[in-house]
Amino acid sequence: MKWILPIIAGLVLPMCPAAQEKADTLYDLPDEETAAVLYTAAIVTLHNPNESRMEAIPDMLEACIRAGYAPACETLLNIREGWFHGLPQDKKKAADLALRLSKSEKKWRSKPAMHRACLSAMSRYARYCETGFGRERDLQEAYAWVSKAAELGYSHARVEQARYLMLGGGVKADPAAALKILQEVCLSDMKAPHLFNYMGCLYLTGVDGQGPDDDMALQCFRYGEHFGDADAVNNLGVMYEDGIGVEENTEQALRYYRRAAELGSKEASANLVRLTEEAAKGPLGTRTQQQIINGTTRVIEALPVSRHRKDRWLKHITPPPTE
Repeated sequence: MKWILPIIAGLVLPMCPAAQEKADTLYDLPDEETAAVLYTAAIVTLHNPNESRMEAIPDMLEACIRAGYAPACETLLNIREGWFHGLPQDKKKAADLALRLSKSEKKWRSKPAMHRACLSAMSRYARYCETGFGRERDLQEAYAWVSKAAELGYSHARVEQARYLMLGGGVKADPAAALKILQEVCLSDMKAPHLFNYMGCLYLTGVDGQGPDDDMALQCFRYGEHFGDADAVNNLGVMYEDGIGVEENTEQALRYYRRAAELGSKEASANLVRLTEEAAKGPLGTRTQQQIINGTTRVIEALPVSRHRKDRWLKHITPPPTE
């Protein structure tokens, strides 16, 4: 384990070319244990804004991936997508990495964590194909990859497969089949992202010749709220605003929109601004109106969006007329 020290030292101290070349030869890691040490050092460097050696992190993470250390897969994909300041976005490298991991899933079937990371990469690569991120947009290829991950038991991909069947992207729309998949996922992984939101949307629109089931939709969206699904919480706001399956309640709708905005829903942020503006001009009384405005202003200021977008939303929130 003595060889680990030069690597860690190399993360925080400038190195002469000869020393750097020596350290680079150590990136052929013998096992997951040593990969975990290198990964930890990479993460420390990644989150240190004063660190000048950020450019070394992708190579370090690649070494961890070769050694079969699963957490490095998602981290490197996030870096390639541009999540971290100091490391540029590279769409092509992101797509290439996701495809390489997707194709290597058989190699890692004996290591569950790494195999799951490969299935996650499949699901991510499908999204790249769907959106044209680092690849030409191809909905059929996107559906093929997400279906493969779903067949291999990755519940997140099964939920996304249902979404394709709901909307008809890359495959003929089949809402009944989508609902069946989602119901099956409920039995195995209730925490799968977007599961209850998609189920709620299907019940809200009606499936297989049956009319809408507002009660089931409401129940699904509430489950989604329990698991922190921003879109499900936003849809609860819509139901309370429009009185779908519940009594119309503007204040409750505002609370749901505010919560969904805090969870990161841009649609909820727009709904919050719109409904707040309407409520501020409505017959709620000056004190209640001002409370709504103040609460909404705090939420908008805390949102992870640009100052320009915040200012654009805030200018629509006008104070109530003074009595």
